[in-house]
Amino acid sequence: MIHRYLITLSLCLFIVFTACESSKIDREKPFIDITNSPFQNYQVVKKGIPFTFEAVLSDNSGLASYRFDIHHNFDHHTHSTETNLHEDEHELAPIKEPVKPYKKLTEAKVIPNFPKEYRISETFTIPEDCDDGDYHFVITVLDKNGWATMKGLSFKVEENTPVSEEVLNSSLLGRIAKVELSSHEGHLHAADFHANPQIIGSPYMKNQVMHLQREQDASFTHIESSHRGNVPVGKEFVAAEGLNLRNEFTKENPGGRMSMELILKDAKGDTLNSQFISNYKRYQIYYTVESYTENASHKEFEVADVQDIFEYVYRDTDPSNAMYRHRVSEAELLKEKDENYGYIGLKGYFALKKSYIAYKIKVSIVDYLDVEKPTKQEFYQVPSGSRLKKLVFEIPLIVLVERPYSSDGKGSGDKAYKIIGEYFNMSGEDYEFAEVWGDSEGGGRDSSNFWM
Repeated sequence: MIHRYLITLSLCLFIVFTACESSKIDREKPFIDITNSPFQNYQVVKKGIPFTFEAVLSDNSGLASYRFDIHHNFDHHTHSTETNLHEDEHELAPIKEPVKPYKKLTEAKVIPNFPKEYRISETFTIPEDCDDGDYHFVITVLDKNGWATMKGLSFKVEENTPVSEEVLNSSLLGRIAKVELSSHEGHLHAADFHANPQIIGSPYMKNQVMHLQREQDASFTHIESSHRGNVPVGKEFVAAEGLNLRNEFTKENPGGRMSMELILKDAKGDTLNSQFISNYKRYQIYYTVESYTENASHKEFEVADVQDIFEYVYRDTDPSNAMYRHRVSEAELLKEKDENYGYIGLKGYFALKKSYIAYKIKVSIVDYLDVEKPTKQEFYQVPSGSRLKKLVFEIPLIVLVERPYSSDGKGSGDKAYKIIGEYFNMSGEDYEFAEVWGDSEGGGRDSSNFWM
């Protein structure tokens, strides 16, 4: 009797334990929400014109990765997702043989730290020499336990009509004759940029200005560089101390901040910025870098990901000539006025993430002409296509040292002052005295009132 009782009890405990273990097993697949995406099912995409897909991914256990697959549907195949729903509402073209179809299968993009929710925004462009017709757009999302969800959309690719002469002639890009670049070293108050004060006796200028002139071949040449009273600072912007002062440097908040304001002028010297702001849905400026050179070795390296070098934050204002400071500003941030299209790039700030290097920031001013500008574009997503008009120039920048000075000696105080001093043709001791003690030895400190 006791033996039978023990067997029954053991069986009950096993069932309970198994049930508890089963309840811990993840059986939910990730969810893909595209409600607010500019790109939707059965959309028409024009060749050469970027289109943006946005989604909110979510999962009960944690998201791991996602990937895209774009391919033709000239054979009228289907997938077990949205691509085969309501086909009566999406008339397919007759079956045909592909000649040069567009195909894009991306590598899986890892989602760090397994979040339960993750927002994505990806921009694609169908090249103009690819076949038009019916296509499928498929996104696959994987969670950390291996469950996958696939969402597919059907869309059509069509040829573009020529841009009208009226639209081409209205482009502001053709009127740009000069560019004035103004940069400040600074720090952040929340998201607001505040310039650092200038120590009068220091050779390192916290505010630097550069002037470029457009030539007949649309290239730009350097005219002059100046700072407060046309004091020369050379033909490159200088981040003498990595722009990273005080205790701002953390793993989550790398590098310091450098503001950049572009003042675009026509041949008469009249400023065009306000006209760009008025047409902000048509224009956007992008910032990239293709290579960098180490200051010490002079070796050149290609840049695979511009975000390894710097980040850029758009801070355009309306009106364009007003400074922005949270709660006390008469200006309005353009991206708060329009969160989808309020990104131009006439004003913004960089977070410099790599020091001891020199590089040229490639500035691409893009006119989308009669094409709808993609929403929420990142600063590095430079579009391509013959229907777009583009003006390109470069901003040379050198980042001398890193702050705060590291404990391994690479960025130690003496070595850092020596490096900076050599750049300004002086000893490290003299530079340290000018920068650190200059304000107390008759130099004075110029407190900055610049905000962005």
